[in-house]
Amino acid sequence: MHEAFWKDRLVAVKFQQLPEGPELETLRSEMSILKNLTRHESLVDFYGAIVLEPPLPAELRLPFDCQEGIMVVMEVCREGSLEDVLRRLLQE
Repeated sequence: MHEAFWKDRLVAVKFQQLPEGPELETLRSEMSILKNLTRHESLVDFYGAIVLEPPLPAELRLPFDCQEGIMVVMEVCREGSLEDVLRRLLQE
């Protein structure tokens, strides 16, 4: 996970290789669900996703060396991932 600024807002940028076949359809479905669930106080805001395919535009400066995959932009979670939060709660 990387942090970046988008529209004067600190965001989390996650990158992963683009899955194929049924996994790609599942990912598309999940992105659609996230898009429709944003702006709820109990959920992380989802700002968007983009598929990266070479050749990338020269003006696109990425903080990593990947040239293809999917980049997801979401609200920064200062408490860590959901897994991190749940582990801390279970340890208390």
